[in-house]
Amino acid sequence: MNIDKQITKVRRIAISLVFLGFLIGCYGLFETICGYQGNKIWLERLALLGDFWSGTVVAFWSLAGLLFVYLGFLSQQKQIQLQETAIGKEDYKSLIEDIEKLFGDYNNILNSIVYRAGVTYERKGKDAIQKIIGKFLNYLHPKLDLPFDIKKDEYRNHIHTSLETVNNDYPMDAYFDIFSNLLSDINKLDFSNKQKYMKRLNSQLSKYERIILAFYCLTDKGSEMLSILNKWGFFKKINDSDLSGKGFYTILSTH
Repeated sequence: MNIDKQITKVRRIAISLVFLGFLIGCYGLFETICGYQGNKIWLERLALLGDFWSGTVVAFWSLAGLLFVYLGFLSQQKQIQLQETAIGKEDYKSLIEDIEKLFGDYNNILNSIVYRAGVTYERKGKDAIQKIIGKFLNYLHPKLDLPFDIKKDEYRNHIHTSLETVNNDYPMDAYFDIFSNLLSDINKLDFSNKQKYMKRLNSQLSKYERIILAFYCLTDKGSEMLSILNKWGFFKKINDSDLSGKGFYTILSTH
C-alpha cells in the first residue's frame, strides 16, 4: 500500500477512536449525573464512573495512542522516501548531463580522427573512418584464411592486434572508450529516454563506424557492447560483405 494512503487510513482510525472514547465518556458522565436518585452517595457514583471510564474510554484512547505512535513512524518513513526521491532525481539529472557531455566528447574525438586521417570534412566527416578501416583491413586480411566460427580465438587476437596497430596513428582507443561509456550510461535510463538517446546515437553513425565497431565487438573488450548494439539495431545497415565476408556478421547477429 502507498505510504500516503497508509498515513491517511491510520490517522482516520486513530481520530475515530479518540472521538468514540470521548462520546462514551460523555455518556457515562451523563448517566452518572442524570441517574442520581439520592439512594447512593455521590462518591460511590463517581467511583462507578471511574471504573466505567477505565474499562472503556481509556482502552479506546490507549489504542488511539498506539496508532498515533505508528503514524509518527509512517511520517518518518515518508520523509526518508522523499529524501531518497530527491536524491534519485538529482542522480538522474546528473546522468543526463553526463550523457550530453559524452555526446560532445564523441563528436570531438571524431573530429580529431578526421583531422588525423587528413581527409576533408565531407558527409559529416564520419566517412573519414573509411580510411582507418582500409588500414585496419590491410593488417587483418592476411589472417583471414578460414571462417570466423572455425577459429574464433585466433581471429579475436588478430582483430585486437590490428586495431592496436591502427591506434598507433589514430586515437581509436579513446573513440571506443567514449562510445562504450556513452552506450553504458544511456542503457541506465528509463525506456523512454533510453529509446530517445539510442536513436540519436544510432542516427549519428556512418556505415564505416558501424563496421569498425562491429570488429571491435568481436574482441574480448568490445564484446560487452555487443548485446546492447544488437538489441537497438546498430548493425542492421551493414552485412557480411562489409565485414570481409568471413561469417563475422553471423557471429554478431546471433549474440
